[in-house]
Amino acid sequence: MRYFIDITNKRFGKLVAISICGKDKKGSNIWLCQCDCGNLTKVSLGNLKSGSTISCKCEAKRLSAERNKLLFTKPTKQCSIDGCKSIVGRSGADGMCGRHYMRVKRYGDANYITPEDVWRKKCREAQPNLGKVQKQTYKKLYGKHEHRVIAERLFGPIPPGHHVHHKDGNRHNNSPENLEILSAADHAREHHTKKKI
Repeated sequence: MRYFIDITNKRFGKLVAISICGKDKKGSNIWLCQCDCGNLTKVSLGNLKSGSTISCKCEAKRLSAERNKLLFTKPTKQCSIDGCKSIVGRSGADGMCGRHYMRVKRYGDANYITPEDVWRKKCREAQPNLGKVQKQTYKKLYGKHEHRVIAERLFGPIPPGHHVHHKDGNRHNNSPENLEILSAADHAREHHTKKKI
């Protein structure tokens, strides 16, 4: 047997209990409550006592609006480094933009600039080891296919729809005398003929 608990006129968050208006599936009383915003809502006794319901959803809407404003409002604060016009992200990064923050983190100086000989050395080290290139792939030079770079230096810009062909079929032999520019159709025909042979 359930004991009746009278919570009339008692406050739970923003809600004030007015009267019982029914029962839920478990047999617990459902109370009609008035919110501070003026709306009426029905809440089970268990939710009122546990504190899981403290308003007529108006509080949840307010918190959601504040959260969305914080998340989706574009930051307008400018980087604190003199001469930098970049905008500081939400993380703040000590008042600096991402570029200057990373310079401080890596080198201890927001205005640090990598010396030319250092970044050139890093670029060279970043290039793939051409001696380990697989047979079915092309060698690359600074991110571009080496045979195309050499062909452009020899013959000028490669026209659209044209390919650079290796005469001896060796994709790694990029010597000038082994390269020629063919149309896409001629290039396909050349490879098709070699396959038949």
